[in-house]
Amino acid sequence: MVVLSDHGTQLRDQGRFGKGPDQLHPFNTQLNLLIRHPEQQQAKEVDGFVQNHDLMPTLLNQLGIPCDWTDSENFWQLVTGKQESIRDRIIIGWADFTTGNARGRVSVRNDQWNFCTAIGYDDPDGDELFDLTDDPTEIHNVARNHPDVVQVGRAEVEGLLGQSLPGRMVEVCDPAVGPMTQWLQQKLRQLN
Repeated sequence: MVVLSDHGTQLRDQGRFGKGPDQLHPFNTQLNLLIRHPEQQQAKEVDGFVQNHDLMPTLLNQLGIPCDWTDSENFWQLVTGKQESIRDRIIIGWADFTTGNARGRVSVRNDQWNFCTAIGYDDPDGDELFDLTDDPTEIHNVARNHPDVVQVGRAEVEGLLGQSLPGRMVEVCDPAVGPMTQWLQQKLRQLN
């Protein structure tokens, strides 16, 4: 049995209710995932970084179906304790709903930093950077104090987008061909 949530919502976290692309903090972005496996009787909490697209190879592997053609990771070794981590960071994107070029935010999170920036528009407030060691509730933007960390975060996002920021974030409501379609077409061409 697998139970997976969509996303969280603010319940007076940082003084707000609701959700949105401007709040890429764990109360909005951390997904709840519960798996009951017939051979795993002991409850175990896993803290390692995983992304939602890691669920497919994990579940398919449990069914004996190979899934090595994706860019995602099988995270079952985290559950069994064979590994403590499979990723050193996660990337989270959230777009608003609009026709055409969606506007949104993206976060690059690792054990120490949560870097957030705009995609699809120039944000007058600029980039955000939160030091999770000193500020686990992510209140204080320290981007100006750590330009090197900001540059690494921006480079990571631009590498993923394949374009310079602010870039173009293709969302379901956008008529342009999405990155997932482009990726899948490339994989299919490689198989032929």
